[in-house]
Amino acid sequence: MKMPRMLLCLLSTSIFCAACAPWASYPPVETTAKFTKATYEPIPTLMTEGIRCMNERYGEKSGDFAFNLPAGTPAKVYDTVIQRLGGGHPLSNPAEPAYHITQVRSRDLDGEVDVIFPGADGVYQSATIKLHKELVGPYQVTDVRIWHFPVQPPAPNYPPPMPEGEPQTKPAS
Repeated sequence: MKMPRMLLCLLSTSIFCAACAPWASYPPVETTAKFTKATYEPIPTLMTEGIRCMNERYGEKSGDFAFNLPAGTPAKVYDTVIQRLGGGHPLSNPAEPAYHITQVRSRDLDGEVDVIFPGADGVYQSATIKLHKELVGPYQVTDVRIWHFPVQPPAPNYPPPMPEGEPQTKPAS
C-alpha cells in the first residue's frame, strides 16, 4: 500500500515543479505578462547558453568575444552573462564581430534563443537555438536552426552601469 502513496507524492511534486516553470519572452511581447524582465530567471541563463552555443560552433572559442543583448537589457544582466560564460564583453564598436541576442522565449522547461551571428564568410546570419532542461540539471541545446539569409546586426545596446548613488532617472525639466 505504500507504493501507490509514494507514486502519488512523486507525481504531485512533478506537477507542482512543472507548473512553477516560467513562461516568459524577452523583450516582452504585447500579449505576455508585464512582469517579464531580463533579470528574471531563466532569461539570463538562456542568453548565456545561446551565446555559448554559437561561440562553440562558429566562434574562435576564446574568452574575448563581443556580444549584444536586446535593447533595454540592464548592465546587471551583461555582468551575469559575462560571469557565467567566463569571458566575453559587451559590444561597443558596431564594426566588431559579435553575437546578438534578439529574443529569448521560455516555456516550462524549454527555451528558445534567437541569435544573429557572423558566419564563416563574415556575413551575418540568424539562428534559433532550442534548449531543454529536466527538473534537475542545466539547459541542454537540443537543436540549432540556421536561417540561411543575410541579416543586418543591430546597433550596440549596452547601457553603461550607473555609478552608485546616482539617480536611475533624470528629473523632469
